[in-house]
Amino acid sequence: MNTVEAILFDLDNTLLGTSKLEVVRRTRDMEKLEQLLPKMKLFKKILPTLESIKNKNIPLGIVTNSPRWYAERLLAYFNIEDYFSVIITYDEVKPYGEKPNARGINLACEHLKIQNKSNVFYVGDQKIDIEASYAAGVTPLAPTWANIKMSQMPACIVSTDEFIKQLSTPSNLILLAEAAAKNDNLTAIKGKKFYFVPLNMDGEVIMPERKNIELITFGRYFTNKSEITSTLRATHKLSMEISRKDTQENQESYSVPEYWTDLLFFVLKRLSDFLYENENYFDDFDIVTVIPSKQHKPARLEQLLTRIEAKGELPYRFIPDMFYFADDAKSLKTLGGAAKRNEEVDKSLIFKEQYSNVIAGKKVIVIDDVITTGATFKKAKRLLEDQNIERFLGVSIAKTVHSIGPQKICPACGRPMRIIEGKINIPFWGCSGFHENIEQCTNIENLEVKDCPRCGDKLIKMSGKYGMFLSHDRKVYGSKCKHSESMRG
Repeated sequence: MNTVEAILFDLDNTLLGTSKLEVVRRTRDMEKLEQLLPKMKLFKKILPTLESIKNKNIPLGIVTNSPRWYAERLLAYFNIEDYFSVIITYDEVKPYGEKPNARGINLACEHLKIQNKSNVFYVGDQKIDIEASYAAGVTPLAPTWANIKMSQMPACIVSTDEFIKQLSTPSNLILLAEAAAKNDNLTAIKGKKFYFVPLNMDGEVIMPERKNIELITFGRYFTNKSEITSTLRATHKLSMEISRKDTQENQESYSVPEYWTDLLFFVLKRLSDFLYENENYFDDFDIVTVIPSKQHKPARLEQLLTRIEAKGELPYRFIPDMFYFADDAKSLKTLGGAAKRNEEVDKSLIFKEQYSNVIAGKKVIVIDDVITTGATFKKAKRLLEDQNIERFLGVSIAKTVHSIGPQKICPACGRPMRIIEGKINIPFWGCSGFHENIEQCTNIENLEVKDCPRCGDKLIKMSGKYGMFLSHDRKVYGSKCKHSESMRG
């Protein structure tokens, strides 16, 4: 992102706290609304933020699921309606186009004549805001000033001050691991902001006080379980690197990239100072460990920890083998929701008793590559608390961006399907085969197709250097037409 073409905001609990107005919105009780409005306030620094954006000649808009009568009354009461060039409400998208549907954001972009939607920010406080942004192809931001608790992962989480500061250089609004992944090194992030996202132990995005943070992540991981996330994954270098460890033919030869070593060294060196910024409080951690590999799998994170330790300078004790998995431990990727993951980790992740005396009373950092539901970190924390540690902090390279939109179900066996990248540059739907005690299903299907506007033959989704696009599969359809279509926003 080189220049910001527009900034769109959610309304309720993003520009101002409106949780007390929920019943009013549903019942259209205008009298009650007028009684409550004097008790409402814009969030701190919203006005100077809107003024700063306006002074930079960046178009502003609102996309809300609230009705127009309600939105217009709130904006008029707080005298901020003139800041916004477009206001999209439930009335414009009803009954099926409200968030998380992308229709509202798309309508706002059309009104503003946006050329490249990836140069648009959408700021919202709920999961539906983030998912609508990804579906529309704009960049989702979560605001630190709102009361955030959501399971979906935004592109970044920002304060009003930092947002205003970076409007001239929006490419700086990027999570630390993603910035490092762009160039396979830390050059891009030196001297830049220490961007991360705080999470609770269930893997939900939250905004606790810094000194109370228990889990942080420095990037996103797009899965292949929906067309939207699979399309985003195709050009997201961090996601591609994370998936490479599972897709590389020679698994034994894979090791995490060197920039992961540099990234975590950078993080560990500055973590205490950052967590307690502007606090009269300093708290160094004592021990760093990792979530181990499953039995008979390459010890990737264990090797990573050894590489970090070899760089020197860090005042920690590094213990790569504090935990281990039972021999029959299943991959969490083969399981369903949080309950099954929790159950599996509870019985399979084990603490090595030889370290009991070593960690008692200590502050321990635990590193993992990807967090999805938080199951592994939760079990690691419980195991360590049983050993009377003083403090736990989980650090992950990336947080999973959950599937967006309906998940495709296999018509042959009823199991979820996932998008698989074929060897000839053509991704396709393949049955996941995740359920236990059921014969492996081998059903596959092409991704969504459409008729070519030039020759009438089928266009299918294909994957290339710059992401997914529509073109002909000549081996299947025999077409000589060279027409293709970009799928970028």
